[in-house]
Amino acid sequence: MNYGLESPTFYEISILRQDRGTFSTHAHRCWDVGTSLQVSEPANEFEMHRGAGKRFLVGGGIGVTPIVGMATQASRHCEDFEALYVCGERRSAVFEEELLRLTEGALRLCLTRDISVVAAEVGHFLAQVGPEDHVYVCGPQGLMETVHDVAAALDVHPSRVHRELFAPVTRADSSFEVVLQRSARSIRVHANQSLLDALIAEGVSIAYDCRIGSCGACLVRVVEGAIEHRDTVLMQEDRDAGNVACACVSRAQDGHLVLDL
Repeated sequence: MNYGLESPTFYEISILRQDRGTFSTHAHRCWDVGTSLQVSEPANEFEMHRGAGKRFLVGGGIGVTPIVGMATQASRHCEDFEALYVCGERRSAVFEEELLRLTEGALRLCLTRDISVVAAEVGHFLAQVGPEDHVYVCGPQGLMETVHDVAAALDVHPSRVHRELFAPVTRADSSFEVVLQRSARSIRVHANQSLLDALIAEGVSIAYDCRIGSCGACLVRVVEGAIEHRDTVLMQEDRDAGNVACACVSRAQDGHLVLDL
């Protein structure tokens, strides 16, 4: 969805048809001009900062949608920005013309599936990032990790690199034990289960929203144990303190956590 706009009169959404995608198949087969849909007001959990500094926008795949919204907002407010659009092939670059218009022809377009080529292009793109600038990236996990790594190599402060996930970071997991200090309960979190789901399954009342570590609604206090952080919300100093975790994605490093619950 092209979002990030103030007081919109309409929302423009993009749905890629995937033959095995339940929602996308339904939308392409059943929706038509004049179809009435009941929707809730969108929540912006990937907001662009307003203030000094340049914005470096990187989008890939479906992740380009918030980047288009940010570019539209920056252009409307005459804010300084640059955009890099990464696609495997040109026919997938559905927002190329829109971003070319918004950047006044200065869009950087990277058409490749070779991650080494993408990394080199990202390096050139971020080489001019200054101490007051911000970097925003949304797209496949590989692209976001590349931007994160390149920015770190260029000494861009982590607090100035922002990303939005559409799915949790995937990796092999192990089960671990969680002790709820206040209620004196012990809960086993299985390898294929999130801490949040384990708590809910045991009847623990806990707030949550995104389930991918991007909103911070499910933050829990950690009394004891080393946390494996996988969110995109906490600042580095919060991670270093080791006393709070996002229940939807974070796990125990050593098989044991004690929570203030």
